[in-house]
Amino acid sequence: MKGIIISIIVIFGSVACNNLSVKNGALDSTIEKMRGESKITTILGTYAWDVETNTQGSSPKSDFWLEWMTASKGSLVAQNGTTVEVVKRDFDSIDKKVLQSYPAFRDGRIDNDRLKVGTVAFFKTSEGHYGELKIIGFKALHDFDFKEAQAHLDPSWKRFVLAKPNRKKYHLVVKYRLYR
Repeated sequence: MKGIIISIIVIFGSVACNNLSVKNGALDSTIEKMRGESKITTILGTYAWDVETNTQGSSPKSDFWLEWMTASKGSLVAQNGTTVEVVKRDFDSIDKKVLQSYPAFRDGRIDNDRLKVGTVAFFKTSEGHYGELKIIGFKALHDFDFKEAQAHLDPSWKRFVLAKPNRKKYHLVVKYRLYR
């Protein structure tokens, strides 16, 4: 009986991951444990993200900022001492030992030409933790139906952006793994 339940959880976990919408709850907690240390989050457009706490909003501990210079040109900027390096590696083949042996991480950013689905990057946070991220998708400017938007975007901001043209690529969906 336990084998059947675990199989069902794995199936639901795949579906949730493919749809890029993981909801809160006991089942999702179990799915997250089965995935290992990797997590999925959406970095809000023009917001900062602290990897260690998976929180959005500018703070001295924020590791990345999703910057949009124009409607089609943006970058994920390392900040507050975080370093980042785009690599040509498979996300699932990377572990802490690989990250620690990598020769160098640069201060900088994931530029517009690399800000696309499939990009993998290594990073080291300002707190000294190694990690990796993979861009797995985008959410539109007018999409407020995900947990990060519901937690941080207030009604006045939503009204403001709904009066503007929608942009299909505004919020960045990443799969990431942090090694402590």
